[in-house]
Amino acid sequence: LRHCLRNATSPKGRGKSLTATFLALPLGELSPQVTERARMLHRSEFMQQYLEAGKVVTTHGVRGEMKLELWCDGVDFLKKVGRLYPSAQGGKAYKILSIRPQGQMALLQLEEVSDMDAARALRGQVFYFDRNDATLPAGRWYVADLIGCEVRDADTGKVYGVVTSVDHPGAQDIYTVKAPGGKEYMFPGVDAFLKERNPPEGYILVTPIPGLLDDDFDSEREEE
Repeated sequence: LRHCLRNATSPKGRGKSLTATFLALPLGELSPQVTERARMLHRSEFMQQYLEAGKVVTTHGVRGEMKLELWCDGVDFLKKVGRLYPSAQGGKAYKILSIRPQGQMALLQLEEVSDMDAARALRGQVFYFDRNDATLPAGRWYVADLIGCEVRDADTGKVYGVVTSVDHPGAQDIYTVKAPGGKEYMFPGVDAFLKERNPPEGYILVTPIPGLLDDDFDSEREEE
């Protein structure tokens, strides 16, 4: 699911002085490297406002119901959201009249979509929800907010790379991290490794076992 909620520890305010230095000048006047760093540290200003809820795959019946492939936390989540948008930039809001599960899908009825022809016209449409319409439990983030976060060692500050995906194949999340050199590593999203998630400031703190996120452990041990 593309926008499942994920547990997170509360932000600890790291990097504030660096951020303030960057923001003393307009972003356009900074070098590309500094601009990108400033954007990452102030990701809260660039986080997606409208997140994918799902995609209409076909119609259902003759009264405008549609079968929605869910890309979020499910039917109960969308009931609370209450409305959907046709674009990643928002656009016209469609009030959700009803939504109910059907297997791995959902049957969705939107206001002003009252017959098969209107529903058929929306086949293939990706719908979005406004993050302001959703109330997250304390310490929870959307997967979309975690993508692109810098992964740092909680003890040493070493940067391992950036998060490129968060998957949920079983009982726990699996994070994929792309290192600066291009190699990808995976680690489980469990408390033993994950110490802090802070998407607004663009970082995740981890305490990985040796060799989990880099190939340096063996060479370092040999040097010792």
